[in-house]
Amino acid sequence: MKNNRQFSKNFQKTLDNKTGKRYNIRVIRNHPHKEKGKKKMTKKEMYTVIMNLDNVTDEIKEFCEKEIAILDKRTATGNSKKKAETAERAEKVFNALAEMDSPVTVGELIKLTSDAEVASYNSQRVTALIRSLGNRVKKETVKGKNLYTVA
Repeated sequence: MKNNRQFSKNFQKTLDNKTGKRYNIRVIRNHPHKEKGKKKMTKKEMYTVIMNLDNVTDEIKEFCEKEIAILDKRTATGNSKKKAETAERAEKVFNALAEMDSPVTVGELIKLTSDAEVASYNSQRVTALIRSLGNRVKKETVKGKNLYTVA
């Protein structure tokens, strides 16, 4: 019985006028707790709201400040490490590309490079690193193949 009610909530039975057959149409309803366009609060925003309330003790304010500092530290260290590693890898790819005499594809760059680390990368990673170099690398498309050179 419960499944029947659930079925009737989510589907609407409809009669096809031409064939006379009944079929089910899924009725799409918005979730009652989620409003469209409303952004979910982050932990940092919640802690700042709690700190700014009127009847908050000093102990709670200190706790909120401590948690906000932990969140800031976590976001700062994680992103900077990854960005530094990515920049280092991109520089190695740039140096390998600078060694090449003529424009090369990503596959040729991986095969012909003298840098063992760049040779171990797959083509998707090398392409992403080349894209991150921006204007330092020039891209040409010849017969559907992307050729890269140092700009």
